[in-house]
Amino acid sequence: MDVLTLSRWQFGITAAFHFIFPSFTIGLSLLIFIYFLLYLLKKDEVYRKIGNFFVKIFAIAFAVGVATGVVMEFQFGTNWAVFSEKAGGIFGGPLAFEAILAFFLESTFLAILVFGEKRVSPLMRTVSAFLVMLGTLISGFWILTALNWMQIPTGFRVEGDKIILTDFWAISFNTPNLIRFLHTILSCFIAGSALALGISAYKILRKKQEDIFTKAFAPAMWVFIISSVLQILAGTLSGEYVAKHQPLKLAIMEALWETKTSAPEPIIAFIDQENMTNVVEIGIPGLLSFLAYRDINATVKGMKDLIEEYNLKKEELPSVPLVFWSFRGMVGLGFLFVLISILLIVLYYGRKLSQSKWFLWLLVFTPPLPIIANWLGWIVTEVGRQPWVIYGLIKTREGVSRITTPEVAFTLFFFISIYAILLILWLFLTFREISKDVK
Repeated sequence: MDVLTLSRWQFGITAAFHFIFPSFTIGLSLLIFIYFLLYLLKKDEVYRKIGNFFVKIFAIAFAVGVATGVVMEFQFGTNWAVFSEKAGGIFGGPLAFEAILAFFLESTFLAILVFGEKRVSPLMRTVSAFLVMLGTLISGFWILTALNWMQIPTGFRVEGDKIILTDFWAISFNTPNLIRFLHTILSCFIAGSALALGISAYKILRKKQEDIFTKAFAPAMWVFIISSVLQILAGTLSGEYVAKHQPLKLAIMEALWETKTSAPEPIIAFIDQENMTNVVEIGIPGLLSFLAYRDINATVKGMKDLIEEYNLKKEELPSVPLVFWSFRGMVGLGFLFVLISILLIVLYYGRKLSQSKWFLWLLVFTPPLPIIANWLGWIVTEVGRQPWVIYGLIKTREGVSRITTPEVAFTLFFFISIYAILLILWLFLTFREISKDVK
């Protein structure tokens, strides 16, 4: 493998491992705030105990997430120095805002949640929980702003080899960025609530403090249900902006080689990328045109025309099957979460949840699924953007650092080893906390 390929693998593995922890902590932060708010309003000690229980699980994931997130940011200098040199003036701004406005807010008030129960009032702990939640959302917004700018660059001008910021508002609060922020945050709410549901279901199955975790169940259930339903809408809106601003990515996602009017939405396709064709394709006529442009008769450009339009070679395309099937896996899991939501409502309000052991076990094993959905979504987002590191401006091969293959290979092996240790440590500490009784 060359430096480019190894650097992409290194960043991809780092991002995939890191994204486990924000996915859980952003979702858990909302639930922790809800539990402490319920305690404040109802004066029910159970909600205080539940809040304290999930604060410990949150803190473990937050610590590992910080460690892996810092490493990921360093890679912009070590592995992608040319990209940072050209676009750092824009890309670095949102990351700086994330550190200044969000990280210190999260860490400061998380300390109050962890250590301040006997030192501050219930109101202050509830306010602290709200500020931790707000910090996670602000952090997510600014990180996604930087990443989304690479997808749909706005508010800039080019001067020689440098990309210069001209409108900070344009890169931060444009509609595609806000839609993709909503799409990503909802995925984190699903992940965090799925974790809380899974833990609660496990405790109920084991008949350990059933009364406590039955009360923990309802708030997590409604966060999961509302987020899962809204995610379908957010995903559809996000897809429309991909069609508008990244037509090549849309064509790759849908394995669309030829430009078509009333383009079908392929459900299954066996893709022959070498010959730029689909050997077998089963789809719904006109649905892709409708989903992309709200018009069943709209024309959707295919990869062959777009390659010519962007002056690319077919060899520069990413793996079309990888993006195609990742997209369908993500969408499939999204609809699975809606199905689980329907079952939750039926069984919970039908008072059959505790008797439905098969469903409780399903919930126990559900928490990894939102993480898998998030990974698949990022594969679609990041691999589908190729061959550019900044869509339409800088190709990925032009942004890599001038380093040697052995150097990257060594750090890749080193990072994988460290991440394996961190994963084992995180799982050990988390399962140890889950096994304890709530106090």
